[in-house]
Amino acid sequence: HITVPGIMPVVIIMLILRVGGLLSVDFYQILILMGGDASLGEVGDVIQTWVYRTGFQQMNMSLATAVGLFQGVIGFVLVWLANKVANRFSESGGLW
Repeated sequence: HITVPGIMPVVIIMLILRVGGLLSVDFYQILILMGGDASLGEVGDVIQTWVYRTGFQQMNMSLATAVGLFQGVIGFVLVWLANKVANRFSESGGLW
């Protein structure tokens, strides 16, 4: 007999971990779907494919690195905020 208050710490930890993956998508699946068709880049582009094209095809590594780093910082801020909310609304707390 499992009750919701008994599994609430696990639910909170899983929520925090899912928030961390909010900005990530399946890069390889989208890259294969787009293939060499440049017209799909306008509608099916995500941050990871844009970074790949900018960094490796256009050889602009500095811009691609900056955008990738910015995406990582935004992901960290989202996880940090989710942890703060979890600490505020539950007695078991978040990850740290």
